[in-house]
Parts: sequence; C-alpha cells; structure tokens
Amino acid sequence: MIKVLVTGARGFLGKEFSAAVNKTPNSKLFTFNRENNIDELHAMVEESDIIYHFAGEVRPNSDEAEFERSNVGLTQIIIDSIRKAEKAIPIVFASSVHASAPKNGYGQTKQQAEILLKKYCETSCAKVWVYRLPHMFGPGSKPNHNSAIATWMHNLNNDKEIVVYDRNYPMTYCYSLDLMSDLVTHLNERVSAGYELLSPTTVYNTTLGEVEDTLRSFTESNNVSVEMSSFKRKLFDTYCSFSRV
Repeated sequence: MIKVLVTGARGFLGKEFSAAVNKTPNSKLFTFNRENNIDELHAMVEESDIIYHFAGEVRPNSDEAEFERSNVGLTQIIIDSIRKAEKAIPIVFASSVHASAPKNGYGQTKQQAEILLKKYCETSCAKVWVYRLPHMFGPGSKPNHNSAIATWMHNLNNDKEIVVYDRNYPMTYCYSLDLMSDLVTHLNERVSAGYELLSPTTVYNTTLGEVEDTLRSFTESNNVSVEMSSFKRKLFDTYCSFSRV
C-alpha cells in the first residue's frame, strides 16, 4: 500500500487529486489543510510514502507576507518534517510558470520554494518533481481566485459583464483533469534520486479573445457541436459546472 499526503487537499487541484487517490487501489490518503496544525503535519509526514504539495497562496490581492508564509514557509516546514522523520520522501510540487521569471510576490515565492526543494533533493537523495503549471481551468475552480476563466464563467452564469483588456494577449491553459492524469503516474513509479522540472503533457495555446468568444457562445446556445475541439469541449464542461452551482 502506498500512503499519500496531499497538502491543500480542499483547494482546486488538491481536491481533484485527492479524489483520484481515493480511486487508486492499494492507496491511503492523508490530507493537510489550513485547519491542521504543524504537529498533525509531522505525524502525517512520518506515515507518508510520497507527498503532493498543492498548498499555497495564489490570490493576487494577497500581501507579500502571506505569499512568503504560505508558499515558502510551509514548504520549508514540510522539508523539516521529513528530516525530523529521517526519511527521504518523494515530493510532487505544484509550482507555476511565473516562477521562471518572477515579476510579483507569487512568482518570487514559488521560485524560492523550488530552490528549497532542489536543495532538499540534493541533500537527501530524494526524488522531486516540480510541475510549472500554466493557467489552470476545470470544474471546482473558484471565481476571483484561480483564473480569469473561472471568473468569466461565474459572471456569465450570473448575468454579469466580463472585461477583456487585450483580446490578442496569448495564453496557455491546462485542464485540471488532464493534469491529474500526469500526477497519478508518480504514485507507482519506481524512482531514483533526482530533480525534474516538468510541464503538463496537454496544454492549449490560445488568446484571451478566443476564450471570450467561446464562453459567450455557450450563453447564446444550449446546443453543443459534436465537432467542438478538445479545448472547447473542456471549456464547455467547466462552464456547465458553474451553471450547476
């Protein structure tokens, strides 16, 4: 049996991945959320065979101290807990493309967390996978929190206006359920020590204007074309999840 610790298990990606773990044979799930304390985290780490670290601050209106505490501080606490347990636990970390050339507190603290994990890998002979995620969308995403797509879908479903400042702005998106397919592969992967910087297998390149037009088309018709592209189909499935809220 593999024992899996998921941090941020009630967040957008953590919740989806926790559900995937629960469907995986011979697995046991531990979850760490905001209401848990550090002693509980230590106990979970001691029991765990692998850690999926989703917890962190993503809200753009958060202050620098909150980004530092949630994205860097918690990562260090996890590493310290592993060392206290005298283990070398593999870690899968949900980072961001913004960590490559950070321009704000979010990107800077994700980059700092990556540095901590790389040092952990080098000093413990553990395996670390870092996923630099693009903009994410999918069922369970929160408006005014996870992505512009979630906010736009929420607004359109509630007869509110959406604002697009630059329709030609290029964007790369990843569907949350596609990412889950990547993440579960590490559960039963035979690993040796090493640090891997990864991107999701399936991403979609588009523009803000194309996304806006697609979402508006969903509000104007109840019919879904059988010829709809994979990206538009996933946008539609996500849009429908907002209409059921």
